[in-house]
Amino acid sequence: MRADLPIRCACGRVRGCARDIHPGAANRVVCHCRGCRAYAAHIDREAQILDPHGGSDVFQISPAALSFEAGIEHIRCLRMTPKGALRWYAGCCDTPIAGSFHTRRVPFLSIYPACVEAEALDGPLDAYRGPVLARVNGTFDRAEAKTLKANPGALLAMLPRYAWWCLKWMASGAYKRTPLFERETAAPIAEPLVIGIADA
Repeated sequence: MRADLPIRCACGRVRGCARDIHPGAANRVVCHCRGCRAYAAHIDREAQILDPHGGSDVFQISPAALSFEAGIEHIRCLRMTPKGALRWYAGCCDTPIAGSFHTRRVPFLSIYPACVEAEALDGPLDAYRGPVLARVNGTFDRAEAKTLKANPGALLAMLPRYAWWCLKWMASGAYKRTPLFERETAAPIAEPLVIGIADA
């Protein structure tokens, strides 16, 4: 299935859209890094962000697919280190929105499902974002790793797909059309707050 996914923060001030999302154009991954967990704790949204195994279940899309129709002035971002990745959220109600690299030159956004207005869809969100392709940065025993797709094989199988989309989005100039970085200066639209996690 494919659709334009409505984006909405919990209080409704931030509204937007992730356009033309379908399993063929989204990589669904679960990240277990310390930075993702610290982000969830900092905005007090662990129940919304972390799954039962402590991972952040996100789907990676083109930066140009995301747009905002209202409330972009409420968008804020955090980073765990001065050069770390950016994690975006609605400052009005602390709804998680997306994750990105610190520069728009790496062209993808990781969308948090908590900001998708799933009740407006014709089917379950999984039908649009697809199955989990891999879990990364986690520690599992061998049996768990295989069951949860946290083994090296799952990651290696996903990487060519990830690389293909990144190259396509870079070549098409999609990375310049992200709403989270200024078009002219390429600076983040909100000054990142560094919360200081040593190994994130």
